[in-house]
Amino acid sequence: MSEASALPAHKRAKLVTDTAALVRAYGAAGKPFEEAVAHAALGHNALAHALDINGKFMHTFAHQIELETKKLLPSPDYAIPHDEAMRAAKNILANRVAEEQQMAALLRTPQFQLEIRNAQPSHGSNALPEGKIKEIAGRLVQEYDPNGPEGATHVIAGAVGQRLLHAALASCYAANGPLTAPLIEGLKEKMPNASPEQLLSIANGWLHDRYHPAKAVADAMKFDGDAYQQAAKRADDIQFGAAPAKQGFAERVRLKSGAQEIVMDGL
Repeated sequence: MSEASALPAHKRAKLVTDTAALVRAYGAAGKPFEEAVAHAALGHNALAHALDINGKFMHTFAHQIELETKKLLPSPDYAIPHDEAMRAAKNILANRVAEEQQMAALLRTPQFQLEIRNAQPSHGSNALPEGKIKEIAGRLVQEYDPNGPEGATHVIAGAVGQRLLHAALASCYAANGPLTAPLIEGLKEKMPNASPEQLLSIANGWLHDRYHPAKAVADAMKFDGDAYQQAAKRADDIQFGAAPAKQGFAERVRLKSGAQEIVMDGL
């Protein structure tokens, strides 16, 4: 699969919409289509550089993850250590860098440029796509895991953890917050001729685009949220429904110590 074709469908659609809006703004100022698309591609390349896991931004990001999770935790005993915050930041940013590179590559292809030319104005939506809700619900249940699916207790635990971390991430992504200045510094290295307003727009645009999915996942993992409700229902159906999983919950994961057997699903 090529870089350009690997972008998820809903993100590809958003890139079309966002770039088409930029093209209209450039057109209103008497600037050509090609200049708008080139500026968009430059912005995505600059973001890939600014977000690089070997750059300064990752350390600031990890620090913010530590701070924001601490605000949501009941005790310092539950705090995420710095090394683990760094691992989380590295994981997130590696994915985002690849995504920005894919976007820049797409913007250079004639077929994608044709999609931009034909795009209609759209206000879009910050809601999670239904397919994404099903995906994250499925990750809680792990229905097709070779060791068997998760039971209600582990679905609850998973949802609490997912909600906490994504709520913390949403706080990290606040526009004009602690991540804005270091992100702009990274952008400057690839866009030295950009105005302060352009740099701020790109930085806050990226933070805005990250805030809404993080907040949506956190909300979906609330006990009345769509993803949690789907996962909880499926876990109950598997355990107590007419067609339970082939491997029962009690047989799934066991720890043996001498003659004593501890069933993890009984905890």
